Amino acid sequence: MILRVHKRGKDIVVAACDEDILDKTFKCGELRIHVSSKFYGNETGEEGDLIIALRSCTSANLVGRETVEIAIRSGFIQRDGVIHIGEVPHAQLFRIPGQM
Repeated sequence: MILRVHKRGKDIVVAACDEDILDKTFKCGELRIHVSSKFYGNETGEEGDLIIALRSCTSANLVGRETVEIAIRSGFIQRDGVIHIGEVPHAQLFRIPGQM
């Protein structure tokens, strides 16, 4: 998978996607997502890297079957919180301060 961590002040945003969908665009009705290397980066990561990053993030943007499935299995995302844009699963995670 592709994994990038953006830090800005106290905010830590994890951007992760399956490697094979990087720089592709997916559409479903009015929903559209472009999985841009500008945001997701180009560094590869393993399942453990994603789990570590998700433990400390304030938000996450996850795209792709493998990436989203790891977040579900690890308890960060619930399956009913996943949407599909075209055939690609997409999930977001937000933590409320004081609830972490």
